[in-house]
Amino acid sequence: MLPTQRLEQAVTHLTPEQYARVVAFAEVLAAQTLEKTAAGMRRRLARLWPVPLSRRFRALTVKLEAETLTTAERAELIALAEESERVALARVEAVSELARRYNVSPEEALAALRQEEPPRG
Repeated sequence: MLPTQRLEQAVTHLTPEQYARVVAFAEVLAAQTLEKTAAGMRRRLARLWPVPLSRRFRALTVKLEAETLTTAERAELIALAEESERVALARVEAVSELARRYNVSPEEALAALRQEEPPRG
């Protein structure tokens, strides 16, 4: 007998109070698993776009707006912008994966991914 079949069979013998406790326990486990997975994804994404890169990108953007970029800085800014887009796509994919895997809304997945995220800057 498969584990899910055994679980379904066992649930039929529970009182409503016992069933409610089992469901509450399962929800806590699912939330903890979502948080662990999101934490791993946060670490992976942080390696893709570390804080020093973010600071440099912001500094070059300020110089662009002030029209004081050198040719080399312009090339660096373009490369960083492309990298930023790649990391943004990775974040969207991570949110989508969390939402699908844990059957939560994208908003809930994004909130889990943002928890304990260090400030950028």
